[in-house]
Amino acid sequence: MAEVLLETDTYDVHIDPPQTLDVEIGDPMDKGSVITITENGKHVVSGYDLAEVDVQLLPPQTKEVTITENGTTEVIPDEGRLLDKVVVKADTAKANLTDFINNGGTLAFYKGTEMPEVDWDRVTKTDWTSFFEHAKNISLIGVNLSSVVTGNSMFHYTSFIEDDVVINLPNATTFSLSSPQIQNSVSVFIPKVKSLINFIYNCKIKEVNLVAENLESITYSFYNSSNLTKIHPIQCGKISSFYRMFHDGLASLTDLGELIDFGKAVNRATTTPLYLRGAPNLTHRSLMNVINSVYDLNDKGFSLIIQLGEANYNKLTEDEIKIATDKGWTVTQ
Repeated sequence: MAEVLLETDTYDVHIDPPQTLDVEIGDPMDKGSVITITENGKHVVSGYDLAEVDVQLLPPQTKEVTITENGTTEVIPDEGRLLDKVVVKADTAKANLTDFINNGGTLAFYKGTEMPEVDWDRVTKTDWTSFFEHAKNISLIGVNLSSVVTGNSMFHYTSFIEDDVVINLPNATTFSLSSPQIQNSVSVFIPKVKSLINFIYNCKIKEVNLVAENLESITYSFYNSSNLTKIHPIQCGKISSFYRMFHDGLASLTDLGELIDFGKAVNRATTTPLYLRGAPNLTHRSLMNVINSVYDLNDKGFSLIIQLGEANYNKLTEDEIKIATDKGWTVTQ
C-alpha cells in the first residue's frame, strides 16, 4: 500500500513494500479557491489562484471655485473621493470693482437696482468721504467697513434697501450723518470718533441708537428731523461742546433716553444751554431721564442751563425741577 503525504512545499512518496508507482503531482497553489478583497490596503493572498478586488468607491465629485484675483488656487478632492471635474468661475467684474475702490473710486451717485458686488474684505481704502453720496439701493449687510478712517458725508442723501440700517465703523475717527434716506431706524457704532457735526440733521429717520463713548463734541446734531420719535441713551461724559444739539425741528420726538453724565467734561460756564425746547412733545419720563442722568455740577463752581420750553417745563413738578437745581443746573422755559 502506498501512502502519499502532501505538505505545503514538499511531496514525499513512501512505498511499502517496495514497488514501482506513477504519481501525478499537480500545482500546489491550485486549490480551486477564490479570495475576495473588499477594502483598500495590503493583503496576503498566497495559497489562492485568484484574487477578486471588490472595493466600493464613492462616486467622483465636481468642485467649483470662483477666481476674483490673480494668484494660485489649489483644488483638492475630499477624502476618499476622486475629482470628476473642476468648474472655474472668473468673477472679474467683482475683482475689478474692488480694485477700482482701492484705487480711489467711490459709489457716489450709483443708480443700480441692487447693491453692487464688491469683495469688501479686500477693500483697504481709508478715506470714504462722500463715498455713497446720492447712491441708490445701498445695503450694508455683509459690508466690511473696518478700513474706514475718514467718513465725513459718506452717506449724504444715500438711499438704503433696508428700513433699519446698522453702521459699524470701528476705526473711523471722523464721521457725519446728514440727510440719509433711511426710513425707520439707524444704529451707529463709532467708538473712535471724538467730534460729530450735522449728525441726524435734516433726516427722515424715526429712531436713533448712537454708541460713541469717546465723543467730545456734538454740534448741529439731532436737528431739523421732524420724523424722529426716539433717541436711545447716549454716553455724554466726555462731551464739552454741544452747540445746537436738539435745537429745532423735533416736533415728533417723544422718547429721549438718558444723557449719561452730560456736563461732566464742561470746564467753564457757558450760555449755551442743553436745548430741549425744540422737542416740545417729550414725555414726562424722557424729561426725568435727562434730569436724573446729567452730571452733578456742585464740585465745578458754576451752573449750566437746561432750556425746556414752556410745554416741557409745565410737565414737571417743582420737586422734580429741584432735582436738577440741587445738582447745580438752572432749569428754564
